[in-house]
Amino acid sequence: MKKTITINLAGIVFHIEEDAYEALQQYLSSVKQYFLNVEGGADIQGDIESRIAEIFTGFINDFKQAISIEDVQSVIRQMGTVEDMVGDDEEFATINEASSNRSSQNQSSAGQQENKRIVRDSTNALIGGVCAGMAAYFEVNPLWVRLGTLALFFGFPVFPPLSGIIFLSYIVLWIAMPAQANLENKGNFRKYFRSRKDKILGGVAGGIGTYFGVDPVVIRIAFVVFIAAGGSGIILYFLLWMITPEAKSVTDDLQMQGDPVTLNNIEEQIKKNVKLENKEAESKVVKVLVFPFRLIAMVFEAIGPFFRFLFEAFRVFVSLILFVIGAAFLFSIVLIFLILVGVITDYEHVVKTGSVPLNQLVHEITPWMIGFGTLALAVPVIFILLLSVSLMFRRAFIKPVISLVLIGLFLLGSIGLGITLVPFISRISEDGNFIDSKEFKAGYKTITLNMNINQEGNRDIYPVSLTIKGWDQPNIKLNQRFEAQGSSWKDARNNARLATYGVAQQDSTLIFDSNLSIDQNLPYRMQRLEMTMYVPFNQKFTMDPSIEEILHMTLTPHGYNVGQIDGNVWMFKRSGLKCLTCPKSDDSDAKEEEEDPQDSLSTTKNSEHDEDWD
Repeated sequence: MKKTITINLAGIVFHIEEDAYEALQQYLSSVKQYFLNVEGGADIQGDIESRIAEIFTGFINDFKQAISIEDVQSVIRQMGTVEDMVGDDEEFATINEASSNRSSQNQSSAGQQENKRIVRDSTNALIGGVCAGMAAYFEVNPLWVRLGTLALFFGFPVFPPLSGIIFLSYIVLWIAMPAQANLENKGNFRKYFRSRKDKILGGVAGGIGTYFGVDPVVIRIAFVVFIAAGGSGIILYFLLWMITPEAKSVTDDLQMQGDPVTLNNIEEQIKKNVKLENKEAESKVVKVLVFPFRLIAMVFEAIGPFFRFLFEAFRVFVSLILFVIGAAFLFSIVLIFLILVGVITDYEHVVKTGSVPLNQLVHEITPWMIGFGTLALAVPVIFILLLSVSLMFRRAFIKPVISLVLIGLFLLGSIGLGITLVPFISRISEDGNFIDSKEFKAGYKTITLNMNINQEGNRDIYPVSLTIKGWDQPNIKLNQRFEAQGSSWKDARNNARLATYGVAQQDSTLIFDSNLSIDQNLPYRMQRLEMTMYVPFNQKFTMDPSIEEILHMTLTPHGYNVGQIDGNVWMFKRSGLKCLTCPKSDDSDAKEEEEDPQDSLSTTKNSEHDEDWD
């Protein structure tokens, strides 16, 4: 058992063991003393402390809450010591002596620290840090991992399922892999920043030049060429300006160049920055040319806080939306669960089931289906809720253990639900139909098509469609095709016969039921009805607006829309459907083409063939 001390390093609170604290304090004191007389020494000290704090953050996890002497030694090895730059000095002997003594005593712990784990890199993350974490594990540039992932996602159109596989794999890894900050990638790969020293407008060109080791003048000329060639250079420049952070410290400058953050490299970078600041003054011509760009830069700097406010507001808004969606889905899942287990019986007054006939499906659902289905649906909803809370408070509430538990429950629920659904799916695997035909009297001056809107039922559950056509016969004919699912064609046909649908004639009015009628105690087998009604040519008819609910492929093929139903008189001619009372267009005064008797015969024959349903 060791005594621990609480410290604040670069604004982050750490618990550190007493011996580690002494070593760290001596190290920071030596660094402060060395850079004391250097211009901007306080900022340099702050950069070094920030870098150390970043590394310390990576050492902390659910199983380790305090910084040890081994962690401090690791930082010193990465950063280097002052004596590496100025030679042997008694001032630093204490640190090295302490480090040597502790190293020999804790070799096993140090070896354990060197064991690599696959974790997400939260510091270098663009989305979830998965690619950056894989890059750190395999010691490669994260850029190549990201490009490879995008290539697998978009680059193989011959294998479309690959995109889905990559997407699901990324989500699973995002949830399963624990997050860790500031992973040590021994490759010391470059990071892209906007340059704070070598810039005219926003530092974009200077940053690109530093990143690729190219003279920034060449990059600026390239942007000018793109601007002259259609203006794409302006869009690209300002896009990079908005999404790219500025190099605000010596540490950022080193990372942009791909150099490790060590004391020696910090000293060399300071010398570079001094030379850059002491470069010759710009000519008047250059000042005039770049003035508009610098004016734009001033505007962007002024409105920067406003955009940051908008970003924060958007973050809060998205988190609230996700929370509301998750809460609504969770409430629905709980309500359906209570209905299925029988706790809520009079649910028709509690919830509208829409196209889900729970009163019939309840006879098909087993307790295993309820349990597995609840798991499969509830786990993603819980994940959405945790994600919304994490986004709201900027804290990771989805811990590694919680992630693994959620993934396990989701897989258990999904697999179990799939297995329990097999018997139900087998009962609806085949299609079947039943054909019925009716005739109604025509010959009235005008026939009215109406619907019994007071009939109980749900049209979403049992869809009904009506198509109206013309034919050369004296009566109205209605063909009804009842369809359903079953374990076999015969079973499906029998299920289709269980549904009934009424059409009654009262003088010149045909009254249609609004939906199929099915005994609520019978199983749900996706029953549905397709009707085709044949009206004699030249027979006038009107349609009540209620018919719109079931009307299908009648008006649109003839150039009309459902908004023209109400109040208009219709008639089928051999040339097609005609609206007799609709406002006429400018060219409608032309004489209608005379109808060919042969066309009439063909139409009749084709209509008769339409009846030959299987």
